[in-house]
Amino acid sequence: MHKFFSAHRRKSVPASFVFHFYMPPNGRAYYLKALVFSKKPISWNNPPRIKLDGPPPEDKAEQIHLFGNFYSDYMYSLHGDLDRKANTVEIGGTGVSKFKLYVYHKMFDLEKPVTIKYPGKTWTGRIPASARCALKHYFDTRNAELPVVNEIILEKDRGPEILYKNK
Repeated sequence: MHKFFSAHRRKSVPASFVFHFYMPPNGRAYYLKALVFSKKPISWNNPPRIKLDGPPPEDKAEQIHLFGNFYSDYMYSLHGDLDRKANTVEIGGTGVSKFKLYVYHKMFDLEKPVTIKYPGKTWTGRIPASARCALKHYFDTRNAELPVVNEIILEKDRGPEILYKNK
């Protein structure tokens, strides 16, 4: 098993991803975190009931498709498309109205302006690398392999809020 995982390392900052989840606490994928949700999560204390017009289909694939369509109303998603050459990232999601973008070391060329596209807005500007941010994430996670050098709050129709500004 060790041999397999050593040969197939996870990409911490993939060029593109789509992540589906159904519970708000699970709303973090790679460099993106969901902060505010635009629809209520499913309640497992009182789960929704599927009402059928007739008997359930016998084919397992049809059953899975039927349940998938029904529960898709309760799913959230995050997606990101990173273009390192253009120094651009486009992020978004379903059922999410506010995001946190984690800026990892070497994710962008921070010597140049970065463009962030998110629902309702495109922003271009400089993002400072913050030692304070990198140390905070290191102490929180003990992950020194890929430091987080800044965090940015992104909300529809608002400008970005860069959380770590060098003084």
